[in-house]
Amino acid sequence: MSAAPGLAQLCSLAYIKLPNLEEDFGQEAAEYLSELTLSSGKEFRAMVEEKDTTGGKVKGQGTGPIIAVTLVAVDSEISVNAAMLQVFITTDSCLKYFLYYCL
Repeated sequence: MSAAPGLAQLCSLAYIKLPNLEEDFGQEAAEYLSELTLSSGKEFRAMVEEKDTTGGKVKGQGTGPIIAVTLVAVDSEISVNAAMLQVFITTDSCLKYFLYYCL
């Protein structure tokens, strides 16, 4: 039996809230996330941490379930989630954002 191809799902990174592009540090966060994922050429595995079954209606999206994942490159010991946190908490101004929005 052959494996069925994966189906796209709306996901967010678990345990962290990244700023929108219009918010402070949003562009930097998007660029760094792109470097870690799209530009890396690596294969990733998503570990499901939580599933929001409200269908995105609470957040105004209405797109179906949102899955909170920890994203790990197959050949890496650190998750994308952890790498994003490391950068944000080691940058002084980003630390203020992190403390305000994530704690």
